Amino acid sequence: MTLMPSPMGAAELTPFKIGISEAVNTVLPLWMAEAGGFYRAQGLKVEIINMQGGSRGAQELQAGRIDAMHVGLSSVVRLNRAGGDLRTVASLSNEVRFTFFVNAGVKSAADLKGGVIAVSTFGSESDATVAMWS
Repeated sequence: MTLMPSPMGAAELTPFKIGISEAVNTVLPLWMAEAGGFYRAQGLKVEIINMQGGSRGAQELQAGRIDAMHVGLSSVVRLNRAGGDLRTVASLSNEVRFTFFVNAGVKSAADLKGGVIAVSTFGSESDATVAMWS
């Protein structure tokens, strides 16, 4: 006789909302955990929500409308400086991964000095990265 664990019923699962900034490669582990049934195995009914930007997602987290957020550190720092109380509990990387795309005339970082660099929004991860390297 083989005993199989009975799957948890939907009514027994705890709802848990995770925000993502966009559908990008760094959130693949969140989707893979869902596809692999790991959330369900822990009694969670996870909803992955696209917040269309990390800054907006961090604000939704601070307001309590989502339970967790995959977001860049700059949004957390900005909210906490303004009186927020967000915590980092995990990281998928220990380095800033950012790529600058430039026109053909730019051959080195020095060529950018005094130029104009676009960011997604002020206060965003791209803005913080540009400020860090300026």
